[in-house]
Amino acid sequence: MKKLISLFALLFCIGGAYAQEPKLDTTIVINTHKFHIKTSIATDEIGTILTIKRDSRIIQYDSLGQIWRIKLNDFDSDGFPDISIGFGSFTNIYYSAGLLLFDTITNDFINVAGFENCEGADPLKANRHYYYSYQKTGCADNNWYSVLFTLKDFKMNIIGTMDGEGCDKDSTKWVISIYKGPMDKQDTIPIEQIPYSKAYPGGYGKFNFIDNYWNAYYKKFQ
Repeated sequence: MKKLISLFALLFCIGGAYAQEPKLDTTIVINTHKFHIKTSIATDEIGTILTIKRDSRIIQYDSLGQIWRIKLNDFDSDGFPDISIGFGSFTNIYYSAGLLLFDTITNDFINVAGFENCEGADPLKANRHYYYSYQKTGCADNNWYSVLFTLKDFKMNIIGTMDGEGCDKDSTKWVISIYKGPMDKQDTIPIEQIPYSKAYPGGYGKFNFIDNYWNAYYKKFQ
């Protein structure tokens, strides 16, 4: 039987004592096949078990750890349901623990490689085949980054990165550096730098800036 790629144990600390009990128990028909998708609590109390049956045969069975939510949604806008899995946070941003996209070739749900590290991912309003995430990296959320990506062959393809650095004592040095491609690659291309004071004056509107920028300029990163 197929098994999902295991989710990293280091992410489980986000749940801990604050983890909720996510529930999903539904039957849907896709391409004439009947799918029963159900969560249950693991007997050893380590978290949630996901079971997927296709025409009464179990095709996936895996432990998801201590998650906060699981839901069916058409994440990639292809007309077929997908499964989004997430943790919660004190800021009401859901941190992704995984994404399973429905594969019309195999009639199965396929785990998207790397998506367990993609926090708060949303499709662009301007083009729902592009997505962006948000990740805080410290200094009271003044340091952060956001990636622009597409999905191809059940993998994330990072095509743009914003790196927000706002921890210097001199606030005039707070800047958002924007690159084409992922920052950890040698062939990354710098696009521009925008001071915090210009991006969101007064320290407010950060999420609006990120959302507006990616929606307005995503074609630069194709």
